[in-house]
Amino acid sequence: MIEVHVRQFEGVTQMSALPLAAGLIVATAKADPLLRSACTFHLGVTREPVVAAAEKLRTADVVALSVYCWNERYSLAVAARIKEENPSCLVVLGGPSAPRDSEDIAAFFTAHAAVDMLVLGEGEVTFGAILHSIVAGGDASTVAGTATRGLGSRGVRYGETRPRLTDFSVTASPYLDGTFDTLLQTLPTPHAALCETNRGCPFACTFCDWGQATRSKVHELPLARIKDELDWIAARQIPYLYIVDANFGIRPRDIAITQEIAATHAQTGYPQYVYFHLTKNAQQRNLATVRTLLEAGIGCQVALSMQDFTPRVLEAVKRSNISRDKSLALRRTCNNEGIPTFNELLLGLPEQRYEDFCNSVIDALTPFPGDSFYLYLCRLLPNTELASSGDRQRYGLEGRHCLATLTGEQRSHTHVDEFEEIVVATSAMPPDDWQRAYRFGYLVSVATNLKLFDVVVAWLRDIAKVSLQAFFDALIDAIETAASGTVFGRCRETFERYTASAMAGGALNLRLDGFGDRRWAIEEALLLTAMETGDAFFAELRIVVGRVCQTCAEEVSAAELDELLAYQSLISASFDKKGAASQVFNRDWLAFERAIPDGKGARAPLQSTQLRYVPNPMLVAATDMGSFATTHLALLHGKSGYRDVRVQRTP
Repeated sequence: MIEVHVRQFEGVTQMSALPLAAGLIVATAKADPLLRSACTFHLGVTREPVVAAAEKLRTADVVALSVYCWNERYSLAVAARIKEENPSCLVVLGGPSAPRDSEDIAAFFTAHAAVDMLVLGEGEVTFGAILHSIVAGGDASTVAGTATRGLGSRGVRYGETRPRLTDFSVTASPYLDGTFDTLLQTLPTPHAALCETNRGCPFACTFCDWGQATRSKVHELPLARIKDELDWIAARQIPYLYIVDANFGIRPRDIAITQEIAATHAQTGYPQYVYFHLTKNAQQRNLATVRTLLEAGIGCQVALSMQDFTPRVLEAVKRSNISRDKSLALRRTCNNEGIPTFNELLLGLPEQRYEDFCNSVIDALTPFPGDSFYLYLCRLLPNTELASSGDRQRYGLEGRHCLATLTGEQRSHTHVDEFEEIVVATSAMPPDDWQRAYRFGYLVSVATNLKLFDVVVAWLRDIAKVSLQAFFDALIDAIETAASGTVFGRCRETFERYTASAMAGGALNLRLDGFGDRRWAIEEALLLTAMETGDAFFAELRIVVGRVCQTCAEEVSAAELDELLAYQSLISASFDKKGAASQVFNRDWLAFERAIPDGKGARAPLQSTQLRYVPNPMLVAATDMGSFATTHLALLHGKSGYRDVRVQRTP
């Protein structure tokens, strides 16, 4: 019997999930009667010390590794150890990080002597063909869709190009054939299950490897299989369903799949949350998809991935967006129906200048409490056009290979770090501009998404009518010139730590003194720095707000500004707030906050009002700053329960 081991090792930047890619390879091979009789199959995901992982593969005849940026270096380290222990083992590598360009393939084989073969593209049929060749005693290097290490001067040997899968009946489901049931006997129940309903992407965004990898056309998986997989996932009470289609909602049948998910939840209570990448230009269909899930009690959000609003930048990355006006109208509709929304922005795109980026961040802001944006640093992913030598030279892309870590505790027991290459400068955005844009974007994020001073921002926009870009630029200047020991000074030191780490190829998420061993994203670290000091942060912010308002067209009194900042401080969570806190104001600031989504820009009514802030019971129960911060951030990201303000009119 040929002993075949397939591994899709857990990554350092992902939640625990069933290994769909590796599972598909195993299930499809097992469905072949000849391979099932000639081979034994073993699937694994556990990331452990390299020596221990390799020891479990010591007797393998074939080891197949599915790699991406979150597990590539660890997988290669295991492969090297396998070859030391078992030189005759055939090591096959595939997945999104497997190189596809001929020059990259040659360089890869030179750098990684332990890898014998690469699977180029979809792996289910190709891996089965490799095993058929081995069983028959043939030459596996002739298999279509592969590249094989050559001997001596023979160089790399290529099989013919394999056409894309169009008929998925030739593949099998690891959910339905027992493959994942066998795996779960050795693992705790994972947080997430991945489900694929179609494969392909009609878009060719240069920063993404999805459309370029699948050559555009979209092909559907059998609907009956999808329904059976949903039943399997629900029966095992896996809470999080991740639909991995590049553009869910692109096919007319996708609303029926959504309804099937809702029906499954109604019967079983699972899945509890669904995440997907919605198709870019079918916004009303997307709205119907999300409405169906939310009405069923399933958590989800409408994603509006605009990346940037600048036409020149979008043209450079081959990205088309819906218009800003249509995007805003859709968000308003979602807000009126209580549907949360978010947008994804990228920092470091080609042709993106500092002003462009700042404008895009401000354009991403809306008055709706359920709306937010996520700011990502542009990654140079393997096999993308953006990571090619041509784009690097054309746009002056300067990258850093930074340590990839989860927010939370680092899994140090694996002894192998993973890295992801981020853009830290371009010809349009030199390093100093990139660092200032980094500060700008994450200051806006902590102010609005994490609600540190969201009411202040809304007041500046709607009442004072000041330029938010000018305000945040002034805030950056105040932080960069602040004295050590002040709250702003500590914010500056936090920014300096994070940007220095990124520029040096260090970790993007860092530990914070006083908040345990957890690693925090930059916007989280800024929030915690401000929260730790209570009123001191808002006192320093008041100075900047007052200075900006001196140049605004609207007349603003010092008393109104004082109350605005006092209200923001009152409603902000703090570890020290173990009970309700009250304050009397001359204006009804709660009425102003509640009117923000209307966008009418009405001042807080002049009416003596006693406002009472009631902390969330989960925050009160926190016993230390670390648990308090983790709970508070969970409430913020969940967009519920982070703020409870009540009004009591004074006589």
